[in-house]
Amino acid sequence: MAALAVLAATVCLWSPLVQIASHMTTKDEEMVELQAAQRQLERYCTGGSVSGEGNDTLVLVDQDGVRRTIAQYHSQANGNILRVETDNGGYVPILMHARKLLIDTLADNTWVYKVTMDDGLTFRGVLTNGQTTSR
Repeated sequence: MAALAVLAATVCLWSPLVQIASHMTTKDEEMVELQAAQRQLERYCTGGSVSGEGNDTLVLVDQDGVRRTIAQYHSQANGNILRVETDNGGYVPILMHARKLLIDTLADNTWVYKVTMDDGLTFRGVLTNGQTTSR
């Protein structure tokens, strides 16, 4: 009888435990993706300049004069993404599940940005002449 009670409790608790564990893995993966996107943005503006277009587009120019535009985009194939475009055309997604990008200026050549993910998680960073900090 006790074994049956333990089995019933295990069956009832298994689904919520699996959901919690899988949700934790997703958050960890999301943070790794955010950190990778941050490092990519740092590389794009190293030795160059940072500016903005409106309140939702970053413009990074590297030391070689290559201009890259970073903006949020929604496509049927990829959903919500943060993507990089160059003046040569085409784009590269740098962050999946990015619902919104907001930017604001702090000082000359210094911009703060905030990325809101599909699940509501937010990430903030500051880009300035190739020096970057995030929180």
